[in-house]
Amino acid sequence: MTQLLTFSLVTPERTLYHTEAAAITLPTSNGEITILPGHEPLVATLTDGVATLRHPDGREEDIAVAGGTIRIMEDGRVTVMAEMAERGEDLDLDAIEKAKKMAEDVLTQTDRASEEQFAQTAAMLNRELAKYRAAVKHRSRHGRITHTPETGS
Repeated sequence: MTQLLTFSLVTPERTLYHTEAAAITLPTSNGEITILPGHEPLVATLTDGVATLRHPDGREEDIAVAGGTIRIMEDGRVTVMAEMAERGEDLDLDAIEKAKKMAEDVLTQTDRASEEQFAQTAAMLNRELAKYRAAVKHRSRHGRITHTPETGS
């Protein structure tokens, strides 16, 4: 059994992480999973949400993720291929709130939006909410939050 995981998080644009980890919590289509050393091999679908990376020193990082695949190997390698991933510390709450408001406005005007536009906007809203939750978790963990998220978590 390995003592640490080797965690890689890649998007179409970049490799966000390639590091050792004590644990990784990820949102999947079957709910949230926490991966520890010795986890059984698995392939799962990554959904929009907040991933948490626990470093070997106990520090935790929150990451907004959206859509993709998770692959856990027997040797402790965990690879996440995500459509979108952003560190909580890098996220701008004001910009996220503006994008969230715009998406909500489009969704409330259902008679004006085509089904395709509605689906695209709903997906965008889910991603903005994931970013929002990651940013809020990061700031609350580091004592820099002045308000709480409206949507929970």
